[in-house]
This record gives sequence, structure tokens and C-alpha cells, in this order.
Amino acid sequence: MHVTPVARRFIETMAAASPFPTNTILRGLLDPRLTERMLDLLRSKGRVFDPVLHTTVNATIVRGGEKINVIPSEVTVELDGRLLLGYTPPI
Repeated sequence: MHVTPVARRFIETMAAASPFPTNTILRGLLDPRLTERMLDLLRSKGRVFDPVLHTTVNATIVRGGEKINVIPSEVTVELDGRLLLGYTPPI
């Protein structure tokens, strides 16, 4: 979990405009010890914050066999990774 300056401003602005207890939960997102717990409390509304605070990766293309009931000899998976602003991929 990483709080970039942009993410901090985004969350703090939303918290300032939100009533209690939402404002407290939003501010809790900025504390790495509480982030996951706060995301759970936000339930589906918290989905927008997860990629703002974490680097993400998703399997977007999976290729395998060509016939049903035949185990392919090779399977490939292509991943789409999204880094947070200010971070670079490891070399």
C-alpha cells in the first residue's frame, strides 16, 4: 500500500466533503495499518480506492489448448500491470 501525493489529496478532499462516519473511514485509508480494514468497511464503494493505493496486475489474455478434453502442452498468460504514479518497474 502506497499513498502518493495525488492519492492523499484525492482522499483528503473526499473526506472533507463527507459526513461522519464516512469521513473517518476515508481518512483511515491513508494509514497503512488500517487501509485494508477501511476498504472492507467501504465494501463495493471501496473498489475505487484499491487501485489508487496499490499497484495492480490482471491476467487479460490466456491462451491454451485448441480442443476440449485435451490437456495443452503449453499455456501462455499475458498480464496487464499498472504501477502507481512515481514508481518504476524493477529491471
